[in-house]
Amino acid sequence: MASAFYWSGKLDRRYLRTCAVYKMLKTGRIGQSDANEIANRKIRGEPRQIDYLRGTIEMWKGGPLKEMQP
Repeated sequence: MASAFYWSGKLDRRYLRTCAVYKMLKTGRIGQSDANEIANRKIRGEPRQIDYLRGTIEMWKGGPLKEMQP
């Protein structure tokens, strides 16, 4: 039976960066300004991915990481 989903074994850089930023924010190692600075770094030349991570950081501030440092 063929599956419609196939995983090549490679993780997306955007996903890995998002996970790393979340972990650092949750443990208090960085604040929101540092997280946004990380988001401003290019991810293989795709500027719209910057907006993706920045928007995700804003969602975390309103939800699970309300005590996030500025």
